[in-house]
Amino acid sequence: MNTKFIKENFVKFSRIVAATFAAIGSLAITLVTIGSLTFTAPAYAQAVAPTNPDGTPLQSLEQRAVPPEQQAIPPSCVLGKESNGDTVTVSNKCDTAQRVKVLVAFGPDSACTNVAAKKGKFTHSYPSFGRFDGLQRC
Repeated sequence: MNTKFIKENFVKFSRIVAATFAAIGSLAITLVTIGSLTFTAPAYAQAVAPTNPDGTPLQSLEQRAVPPEQQAIPPSCVLGKESNGDTVTVSNKCDTAQRVKVLVAFGPDSACTNVAAKKGKFTHSYPSFGRFDGLQRC
């Protein structure tokens, strides 16, 4: 077996892999053992953090989440009543309109919905295996 040929091709391959992973923001360091020879891909590029077009870093999902003050429980004048085990009717008895969503375990939450003041209502249905977990201001 021609070890020089293997090593040269491995180095070429590792450059391609390193360039490819550097382009997507990761870097692979490859270790291959052939018989008693071990080859490690050289690090040709540094891992690059993903950025927006203007150069600012991308935010993680946690950083883009709704701020804690907006995740509050709606006021007590906003009520969610479950019926038939798969439907929630939300009613607003407040003097102002409220934006809320229905939280469902094991099923889809509702979209944030504007519920009109005083007698505003909306209904959210979910699969029968879901469970109504409450309301959230949004």
